[in-house]
Amino acid sequence: MASPPASTKTSLGYKLRARARERWPQLSAIDVRFHGKYAYVTGKLPGGQELPLCRLRYADSASTWGFAIYRASHDDYETSLLPSGYPAGTPEEALDCACGLYLADPSAWLPPANTPTDLRTRPLAGKVASEIQRADAMVVFLTEAGAAAPFVHQEIGAARQAGKLVIPIVQKDVSPSVLAMLAGVEWIEVDLANPAEAMATVAENLSPLVQTQIEKIRSASVPSSRATVRIPLPVLIGVGLLVLAALLFYSDR
Repeated sequence: MASPPASTKTSLGYKLRARARERWPQLSAIDVRFHGKYAYVTGKLPGGQELPLCRLRYADSASTWGFAIYRASHDDYETSLLPSGYPAGTPEEALDCACGLYLADPSAWLPPANTPTDLRTRPLAGKVASEIQRADAMVVFLTEAGAAAPFVHQEIGAARQAGKLVIPIVQKDVSPSVLAMLAGVEWIEVDLANPAEAMATVAENLSPLVQTQIEKIRSASVPSSRATVRIPLPVLIGVGLLVLAALLFYSDR
């Protein structure tokens, strides 16, 4: 595939910088570097620190680009889905997706207010957001691969934004630096290489973790927490079954 023409390169830079000024005041500048069909987008913080965000792939259109998120844990780029549920979209969508992750602002991933309410006509992001709103709690079983996936953090961020109970079970050796939307949330660390020990760890720490999270939600006075805090027992049972199934899966690999 051919490289983008000069006019498209100029247009892309203009759109990204305009969106950054409109939506992301945390950034002092946006740098776009081109290499073949790819555009590498880097944000700059006021102190001069560079923040790699994403890679866009030219597909013969100035308005629609393939999206790949920057993975800080691997120092590379991975093809990913945008909040719309599609692997390509506008430059503005790509910037919002990447900045929502690296600037810890999950509101950037929520569907617009005019999104249709009929689930059959809603984009993937709208369906996921709807299910999160209906849920009492979210169980996050985070492996190293999952920590590098932006859509995982999008869903976690949406749950936290809605004041839902978030229960993270994190694989041992996943670096805290890649937890993104789980930053500031207590989690249970498990060793997938030792399923029996992992189950014992979950059994010992699950109830205290849930109670701590519930108290935090209550103290924050989040209106949507009303349904969350009344069902700790089903949550505990559900988490236990989920973790058991996951550990059995990994132990057979």
